[in-house]
Amino acid sequence: MTLSFLNECIALSNSMVEIVLHGKVIANSTSDLHFGNACRDVTLSCIDLYNTYQTPSAGNEIEKQSKELIERLNSLIEKRKKGAST
Repeated sequence: MTLSFLNECIALSNSMVEIVLHGKVIANSTSDLHFGNACRDVTLSCIDLYNTYQTPSAGNEIEKQSKELIERLNSLIEKRKKGAST
């Protein structure tokens, strides 16, 4: 492993910790069971993405997983905004 790869892993893991922590808090505190489960699922996907990132042969899989995770996060953000405005 190179130093730049380790630095990328550290930066990625720090960002993912934020997602996982906030997802866990929301999943445990929301009264909307579907939304809570979706938050939990995103946190698990985030952990899977980090595991894939550490695999040298991941290649295109990391891009695919990243795009899917970003789409899911954006969807949850939009749902949360709509729920907060009502």
